[in-house]
Amino acid sequence: MKRIKVVLFWVAAIALVGILIWQWRKPESKLKRERRGGSVVVEVADIKQGEIVDEGQYIGSLLPRYQYTVAPQIGGRLSLLKVRVGDQVTPNQLLATIENNEIIQQVEQALAEVRVANAQVDEQKSRLSRAHKEYQRTRELSQKKLVSQTDREAAESNYRIEAAKLKVAEATLSQKSALLRAARVRLSYTRITAQWVRRPLSLQQRRELMEASERLESKEEENKEEKGKEAPPKEQKKSKKKASKKASKKSSKKSSKKAPAQSVDQKKNGKTNNKKNKNNAAAKPEENDGFRVVGERLVDEGSLVQPNAPMLTLLDIRSVIAVIYVTEKDYIRLREGQPAHATTYVYKNRSFTGRVVRVAPLLKDTSRLARVEIEIPNQDLSLKPGMFVRLRVEYARHPKATLVPRIALVQRETGSGVFRIDPKKKTAHFIPVQLGVQTPQFSQLLTPLKGQVVTMGYHLLREGSKIQLASELAKQGKKGKKGGKGKKKRGKGGKKDGKDTSQGKRKEDGSNSPQKGG
Repeated sequence: MKRIKVVLFWVAAIALVGILIWQWRKPESKLKRERRGGSVVVEVADIKQGEIVDEGQYIGSLLPRYQYTVAPQIGGRLSLLKVRVGDQVTPNQLLATIENNEIIQQVEQALAEVRVANAQVDEQKSRLSRAHKEYQRTRELSQKKLVSQTDREAAESNYRIEAAKLKVAEATLSQKSALLRAARVRLSYTRITAQWVRRPLSLQQRRELMEASERLESKEEENKEEKGKEAPPKEQKKSKKKASKKASKKSSKKSSKKAPAQSVDQKKNGKTNNKKNKNNAAAKPEENDGFRVVGERLVDEGSLVQPNAPMLTLLDIRSVIAVIYVTEKDYIRLREGQPAHATTYVYKNRSFTGRVVRVAPLLKDTSRLARVEIEIPNQDLSLKPGMFVRLRVEYARHPKATLVPRIALVQRETGSGVFRIDPKKKTAHFIPVQLGVQTPQFSQLLTPLKGQVVTMGYHLLREGSKIQLASELAKQGKKGKKGGKGKKKRGKGGKKDGKDTSQGKRKEDGSNSPQKGG
């Protein structure tokens, strides 16, 4: 037992001594060259001046520039739907129609009621004129004291009653006219058109309805004139002259008011009658030759649609919007107008340029991210909403920056730095630096620095370590190989000479030997 314990003790002691020796020899091997006065082989690169771009990389999704849903304003059965998915739509183009037989009957009924109200107004005007004549005759007789005061008051009261009834009839006429306009508006809702150019169509519809009502009123006045051709009395002539003068004044006022409104609307639409070229040049291109694309078709012909139920989705994809979400760190660096470059997974060899158009004024509480929109021109319609894109947003450009390869950076506890070499003394010195913009290839140094820095082998360096450039060793190796090849050639030549001389000797011996033998 004692022998076994002694043997185990010596085995453990030997193993411990071996471990200590291995740990002592390992760090020595790293600094072996330095302690023995040797040098570390390194690769270097020049510190240069150049341009570097400060940019951020993001992944976002594409949205259409404009998107809106087409929906009917009234319910009914869809009798016609003229577009399908992918079709291009121009402004004011007819998209669909709804059955309008019932609404047409409502328009005709409203028109008939307007005519009845016009007849009632005409009847009441004749009664008023008759009451007015009766009142004037009674007043003249009263002045001559041929009638009593009671008859005069009765005539005056009858005249006022007829005047009030005329006002009621005129109010009824205006009410029926409003119902007629409402029915015509409902009839216009059965024709669903594409509208997006500054919403001018609603004003145009109102103007058309006003013009239609005015035409209706003019026709009614013509009918009145035809009816009143039966030699009216002098007072009726005077009253009609006054009414015609008032009507002419009102019409002139209306025309003077309408003229500037029409010019404003026409300027908005870029379609003035007298100055088309000028206004077309001043108008935006999207207002003149714009189009939309049908993105979705949600109903078919024959369907029963409800008011405000979606039917179609129209998209403007001549420019698309790339949406990204950024953190607080990048949010303060983004500004409107900054250039951006986009690539897609589909078009790998193609780059699209755009610019930042909107930066959200807040970061969401749930995600702490802010929405940023980048507009990308898409005239050939190659980009589609829903695609993923990779974006590079340029924050700033530095044309005269101090650049070093990124692999030359050394991380220490005190911070980042580089090993700059002294070409005369063949030594390397660690220099702390302040970093600016960093790209995958280069890093910007805010610390002014010139010369060359170590890019490979800096993990074996210390302050003031001796170095040897790998390029110089490569040159020396090439020279040594060339010298070795020359020696080998010379050696081969010697052998050849030796062979030749031996052969010559052999020939001499062969020539002499037969003589000796003889």
